[in-house]
Amino acid sequence: ICQLLNDANYTQKINADEPSSQNTSKQSLQVFDLQAALSSMGNNPILVEQMMTNFLTELPSQVETLKSELANDNAEQAAEIVHNIHGSAAYCGATLLKSCSKVLEKSLRTDSSNNINSEIDNFFNQANHLLTKKDNIISSIQKSPS
Repeated sequence: ICQLLNDANYTQKINADEPSSQNTSKQSLQVFDLQAALSSMGNNPILVEQMMTNFLTELPSQVETLKSELANDNAEQAAEIVHNIHGSAAYCGATLLKSCSKVLEKSLRTDSSNNINSEIDNFFNQANHLLTKKDNIISSIQKSPS
């Protein structure tokens, strides 16, 4: 994904619940926002499909590595993993995962949240939810006009 991000110069949406760890009443968040993904990738649906496929393929191993770092109390390395997921989620239009990643990364870096366990749970729930929608997401990208 990093290479594709470097090589590449926001509404059809798949809805889901908003993250519980922050107030998002002014902003509508979705599991996947096709228009956001298209906007960030020069309205190129082929690139969107390729990037989202790569992201969803890599996400399970990133999540497992994150779990390991959290179990070892390595907050800085965990924050780096979440940061990378945040960037990919933002670029690919995974707005819910992007949002909870931002919250979790900040908490991991500052060690200032009393709700860190809730934020971790929310992050993992949103990552799993995104992964369960993989087929629907890829199908919606493929149906988008070129």
